[in-house]
Amino acid sequence: MKILVTGFDLWSGVSINPSWENIKDLPTKVSGHTIKVAKISVVYSKIKNEMETLITTEKPDLIISFGLASSIQRPRVESYGWNWASNGADADGVNPNGRLNKENNARVGYKTTFDYTQVQEWIKGSEFTSYASTDAGDFLCNANIFYSLQKLDNDLLNTPYMFVHVPSETTMALDSQKKFVKLIIQKAVQELNQSLDWSTGTSSGGDSGGTTTIPTTPPSNGGTETPTTSIQIQKNLLNNVASNDINISSSSLNYRYDALQRTDSGKYGFKGAFVNNNSSSVTMIITVDQIDSSERTVTLKPGTNNVELTWNVDGTSPSIYFSNTLRVKIENYSGITVKSSTLQFGKLV
Repeated sequence: MKILVTGFDLWSGVSINPSWENIKDLPTKVSGHTIKVAKISVVYSKIKNEMETLITTEKPDLIISFGLASSIQRPRVESYGWNWASNGADADGVNPNGRLNKENNARVGYKTTFDYTQVQEWIKGSEFTSYASTDAGDFLCNANIFYSLQKLDNDLLNTPYMFVHVPSETTMALDSQKKFVKLIIQKAVQELNQSLDWSTGTSSGGDSGGTTTIPTTPPSNGGTETPTTSIQIQKNLLNNVASNDINISSSSLNYRYDALQRTDSGKYGFKGAFVNNNSSSVTMIITVDQIDSSERTVTLKPGTNNVELTWNVDGTSPSIYFSNTLRVKIENYSGITVKSSTLQFGKLV
């Protein structure tokens, strides 16, 4: 996975911008992932060009941008980027004072992939707190969000994107901010069903970071970890499955799949192995965005559970236009391991 992390450049006469200071020394390789950090200009036109170029050339799998809001006391998670700017001139003296995109068919705004609700879950039990925002302001940070999401939308890319405002270094110490930034990146990666261990980080260009395998607790019933399945899937459509087993660290897992089209009607199935390392059963709910009435409830008993589900897909259904994500929800997720190599979703043979 390639992770693009951005912060902002300095204003004239300012010695530190925490949004850049927090990320500039991140390792380039960690747990097999590549981290690309980029400093974004404090000029409207350059923000647009720089973010669009980074998205095109780097082809990131995840984008996390940070900006400074000196008036806040703790990190603020932004949920929207709006097609508007009116809060003064940039470093070149330019003030758009109106819509960022003045075309008649331009969107009013875009919603970020990860919002406050998810971040609250990520930081639960940590030393950090944050708060929600549906208004990133009408200055450069909002422009970063809008231009980035507009580019992703125009290019039909499903790349997850999030933006977080950080306080000034006098309000929240840089050491604490850097810990928060690393936690957010780690949790965002885990939300995409990958693992990240900062202790494996390296600043070299090689692959010495490797892939971190999260250790799993053996099934309490001593059963085999290789599922015996009855359904056969023609082609696995899931495209963001981790290469290693995952100890679930949040109540939801989101697996993107190759989007279904009108011609893709027929019988579809999902199968995979989930290990319940607890002494009691746990309920799991699986839904598929593009399939009507797709919700399935599964009881995970202690030990290894070989899950198989099937759906009839009607290509005429309006839901065929919904987002292409298979969602797994487990409220009591502690002690649950996903055997990633067993996960499959697609049309049945």
